[in-house]
This record gives sequence, structure tokens and C-alpha cells, in this order.
Amino acid sequence: MFRMNVHGSASERHDPSSLYSPASVALLEPLYQAMQAHASDIAAFFHQHADQDAILRDILPRMLSEPELERFKSWQTGNLLDLAAPDLTPERHRSEALRLGHLYTQLGLPQLDLMRGQEILHRAVEQSIDTHEHARALAVVSQRLMCSLAWQAEAYQRMQNQRQNLLQEIIRLVWETDNYADLIARTAAILVRHDGLTGCSFAKPDAQGIFHYEYIAGTPQTRQCLIEIDAHSNMPGAYDEEGGHEHGTMGRAWFNTRTEYSLNVDLDPRMRRWQPFFTLHGDFRSIVAIPLCRADDIPISVLCLYGKYPGGLVSTDQKAFVEQLRTLLLFACTQLHKLSGPIPGMSYNARQRWAALIHQGQGLRMRYQPVISLAKGVPLGIYALAHLQDGDQDLPPSTVQPLLSSDDFFTFYSLGINQSMADRESWRRAGLGDRRLGVNLRYRALGDPRYLREIQAAMARHGCPAHLLTLHVLDLPEPSEGLDAAAAKTLAQIKDLGINITADDLGAGHSSLERLRQLPFNTIKIDRSIVSLVDKDPTSVLFFIHRLTRLGHTLGKIVLVEGVDSADMLEAVAVLQADAVQGAAVCPLLSAEQMKDWLKEAPALILPAHNHPRSKLAKLASLLLWEERLHLMLEKAAGVCAGSAQTQTLGPPLPFLAARSHQRQLFSAARDHGLHSDVYRAARRHFIAQLFREETLIS
Repeated sequence: MFRMNVHGSASERHDPSSLYSPASVALLEPLYQAMQAHASDIAAFFHQHADQDAILRDILPRMLSEPELERFKSWQTGNLLDLAAPDLTPERHRSEALRLGHLYTQLGLPQLDLMRGQEILHRAVEQSIDTHEHARALAVVSQRLMCSLAWQAEAYQRMQNQRQNLLQEIIRLVWETDNYADLIARTAAILVRHDGLTGCSFAKPDAQGIFHYEYIAGTPQTRQCLIEIDAHSNMPGAYDEEGGHEHGTMGRAWFNTRTEYSLNVDLDPRMRRWQPFFTLHGDFRSIVAIPLCRADDIPISVLCLYGKYPGGLVSTDQKAFVEQLRTLLLFACTQLHKLSGPIPGMSYNARQRWAALIHQGQGLRMRYQPVISLAKGVPLGIYALAHLQDGDQDLPPSTVQPLLSSDDFFTFYSLGINQSMADRESWRRAGLGDRRLGVNLRYRALGDPRYLREIQAAMARHGCPAHLLTLHVLDLPEPSEGLDAAAAKTLAQIKDLGINITADDLGAGHSSLERLRQLPFNTIKIDRSIVSLVDKDPTSVLFFIHRLTRLGHTLGKIVLVEGVDSADMLEAVAVLQADAVQGAAVCPLLSAEQMKDWLKEAPALILPAHNHPRSKLAKLASLLLWEERLHLMLEKAAGVCAGSAQTQTLGPPLPFLAARSHQRQLFSAARDHGLHSDVYRAARRHFIAQLFREETLIS
């Protein structure tokens, strides 16, 4: 670096304003002219010794094309010449230094290495001009350079502060959000405020291994580029020897499960498949692809950051930012997985199409199903489900809800509850009765005041009395997770309004039942996911329904079983004494007009007598009740001894005909070894096998 000359006074060295004073201008004019005259010599020396500059030797050649690298070298020489310009003002000097510092930090160039490059330039000047003649002027240039470096350091610090502020916002988001669509959309909105980025995206492969963007944000050019890629270019999701380079940054990050960089998308041979799109639409020069996963695990998604400049967040502090970002988002995704199960994928184009359908009010299709009393065989109410019509796809809420942002889903919910209440009112006016209406409400929505306000507004708008509305609360938390105070308060408000509340999707575990003691539910609904397993494991499913029904009745709750899709299952549930059913065995999902016709014509449901079960499932359900009575009988051994000979050998009577020998074997195993013994379990398995063959079981 230039040596400070003893001829420079102390005031010149320490008073910044003196660097632009008339005296400094007079000193600099001869130097400036000399440097201009020897500009080619200075440039030649600098280029000749560029291999001593780590930035020019190691870093920039990976980022820049040869012409760009030569322009950078010329630019560095020009910057030094500008420092010697007599007409340089403090304002222009500071502005230019901050601009350069901003650029250097975006390129990821280390400050210390930049100073090394300046030293080479200064040596070039010393080799080309008379340093003794221009000693005092060179001292001024040296001090101006120190000011430049200080301001460039300020620019570095500003960028570091911005990254930390963005991370703080994402930390708050991670703790607040309970929705994956919200997480990626709001994260993207935060990240695109980064000065060095033109945009970002989240992507994952579909079932065929083709990558699709889940969310896209950024400048219009970046968004258009990615939309075009998604629409016209299949992004392969499998490695092969010949196509490995076709992955691009995103595919490598997904399969390698590590952060991948494309320092310059125009030069990277692995990006050649997409370079026409970059040239035509893109305004970014680099990509960082961050897999959201633990080491060697399957990623949940890949976050891609698109840089304005070559380099792509490669400096030490930039990589630290990327790693912190990855850790935060992985934590958020892991928590969401625990809360809501596996995170489904959805393309950005489909997500935008769904949002447009919802906000334009075009995609809603209401579907209805009656809830039938097993005691009277008549409808207790009508259960409403909001489906989304996307082309020829009729999508249920279980598919739609996980893929919508919280705002989109609220709009969808608002449309659904208003339409269902309007349909209910149309049935009433048609003389089909003042029917109870059931609609879903997710537990997490209880913490959002918009939902209760909209429910009350819809009731007032469509004349729905509170006592004829039932809210089916889904996704209750486990007791270990704690009860949200806002949700508990909202449930109390709903109860005070006179609205009925059903605990929906019961069946995740007995820990859910503790919630029934704490919260004001009128009804519990046994989840269709449990009922649907009856073909695979009928004994366990019926046992589960039996125990939950007993517990519900003990707590004074009405028990509703959903997903009853066969006549056999309907009879079995009736044997187990549930209060109501919902499912295709009674009525399939219907449109509003179809439901109107069904209400006009539907006869009362007639079930077989409980003491004469006909189907195999109903007989198996009867066996569960028989075992319950047998347990009580065996506890009163004295009563058994005092009973009839048949009771001593056969136990309580079965409500269906069975070979006396099989029943005797079953009873004897229970009496002699206990209901929980291996001997009884074996006898029971044999009995059930005969029951399902039936011809060997009937007397």
C-alpha cells in the first residue's frame, strides 16, 4: 500500500475534509494527469501480478466469464484512478464506496482479499510514476483509500445486519405458523427483501419424480422464468450416468441432501438445460439450493435462492446465513409434520389456480350426508362438506385444506358455511323440516377470531338458529401438548351461544379422551380412518368402537360413527349401541338438490333386531358384548356356581345360533384360564374363524 509521506501534515492526515480541499486538489492534478498518462502501464502491471490476488486467482474465475473478469480488472484500475480525481467530492466518494462495498459483499468477496488487490494496484502505480515527485498527492490518495475501505466495511455490516433482521423475522414466523402453505409463502415474502436476491422458490418432485415449484416469489422476470420452466421443462428427479448434469442445482440438492451452488447459471454446464429460459426471461445470475432435511434423509422440500449477481452466497458469513435459514425452516417443517402429518406437495401453478377459483367463488361444491339416529332410523341432521371443483376433479376438504394458505382457506370456509346455511334454508322453505346442520371447524381455527365472527354472521344472514347448528371440531391436540387458551375461550363462547359441538376424528388415541372431560362437547364422532380398517382387522375395529362408545356414554355424550359404508358395518355398529351413523350404507354424499330429493323420499331406517344379528360383523360385535357379560359373570364366581347347568358350561347365551361345542370350548377357556390368557385367545381365534366360515358354526 502507499506509504504515508512525512511531508503530509497531521491535519491533512486526520481531517477528512482536507482530502477534498483546494490544497489537495492542487496536489492531485499533476498526479491524476500522470496516472492517466501511464494507465496502460498500471493496468499491465496489475494484470501481470493478478495471480498474487486470491480474488482474481481463485474466486472470480469460478463466477465470471473471461470478458467479465477482464472488465473487473479494468474496473479496479479505474476505481484507483477515481480516488486521485481532483474533482472527487466527499458525497460522491462515500456513495461510490458504499456501492462498491454492496457489490463486493453480494459477490461474496472477502474484505481482506480485496485489500490485497489494492496493494497490487498501488505497487503498479509506484512502478509507473515518480513517487517522490507526487509523494504528498499519493498520501492524499492513500487516505482516500482508507476512507473507501471504511465505507465498504460499513456496506458489509449493513448487509450482515439485513440478513440477521431477515432471520429474526423468520424465527417469529416459525413459532407463529401452523400451516405449510403459509410458511413457504411468508418465508418467500421475507427473503425477497434481501438486497442480493431477485427471488426464491420452494420445489419438490411429484410421484413421477418430476420437480415442480410449490411456491415462487420475486421480481416479475424471475417469476416468469420459473413459471415457464415449470410449464415447459420436465425437471428430472432421478440420477443416471448420462443425465446427471441435467439435474441442475435443485436436483443435486434433493439427492445429495446438502446445499448446492450454481455460481453463474450462464456458465454452469449442469444448468445448460435451463439456460435458454434464463436468457429469455431470467434476471438472476446464481442459484443456491437448500434441501430442508437432516443429513441423509429425504428432503421435505428444496428452497432455492436466486442471486442478482454471480457468486450466490458463498462467503463465510453468507454460508452461515444459509445454514441458519435451513435449520429454522427444517424445524418448522418438522413441527408441522408432527401437527398435521406428512406435508403434501402441490405445484405453484395449481396453487395459484385453486386460489383464483376460491376468491372468484367458482370452485365451491357443497356435498351433504345425513346423520341417522340408530334408535329411530331418522335423520338427526345434515352434515356439510365443502369440496373444491378443479376441472373434472371433485376434491374433498381433507385434500384441499393442507394445501391452502390460512387466508385462502378462510375464504373457502366462509363460502362453504354461507352456502350450506343457504341450502338448509331452501330445504326448510320446501317443507322438508328445520334441519340441524353440521359443519367442520378445525381446532387451530378456534384461535382465529375471524371464524367465529363469520359463523355468527352467516347464522344471522341465513336465519339459522344456534341450537340447529353443530360444529364438528377436528384435530384436537393431545393433552401433553397443552390446550390453547384462545381455543378454549372460543369453545366456551360457542357453547354459550347455544351451538352444539362435536369432537370429530376421535380415534387417534385414548389421550384424546381426556379432552372430552375438559371441553364442552355434546357429541363424539369416531373417525372414519378407524372404521375403514374393518376389512383388515374386524375384531380390533369393533373392539375399539365398543370401548369408545361405552366411554362416551359414561361421559354423557352422544356417540356418532362415521364412515359406515356397508350394511354389515351398519348392523354391527347398531349392535354395539352407538347412537348415530353417517356413511354410504345410509346415504352417499349428495349435492344440495340431491339431498332435497332424498329428504322427500327417504324412508325410516329399519335395522335387524339386536338379539338376532344376521351379518358376520354383527355377530362378531355380539361376541364382544357376550365377552363383556362373561367377564362380569366370572367376577361373580358364586353366582356362576349357583346358575343352571347350561350357564356353567356355556356362559351367557349368544344372540345367534352357534355350535354348542364351540361355545362350550370358548367358555371353558375363559372360566379355567381367564379372558386374557393365551388359551382363551387361541380358543377365541378358532371361534371367530368358524364364525367367518359360518357353515361349521351354525347348529
